Amino acid sequence: MSKLEEEDLLHILASNLSKESRILLASLVDREETMSKEELKKAANELYELNFPERFMETGPLIHSRHSLDMNTARLEGAGLVHVKEVGRVRIYSVSDLGHRLADFINKD
Repeated sequence: MSKLEEEDLLHILASNLSKESRILLASLVDREETMSKEELKKAANELYELNFPERFMETGPLIHSRHSLDMNTARLEGAGLVHVKEVGRVRIYSVSDLGHRLADFINKD
């Protein structure tokens, strides 16, 4: 894939990610560790509160329900931005190479 094609793909992915999905991905990238879904929810809400304190005070946590968490983690998984490993009944998330490239692309803009 040429550099231009990769940038086009990254632009499309970045444009289509929801705010919640971006924060979930950023949380995984920032911590550079694997996390369970509940740990990821907590980390995402902490990052949201840190970066958008006014909005957090107005609306509360960004990921407020299990449904929202499930929907947004499924989006990340479907786009190939995270790896998921099942350990018993717990799903463990880590950032894929594509997820790292997308995070770098988003931070570059």
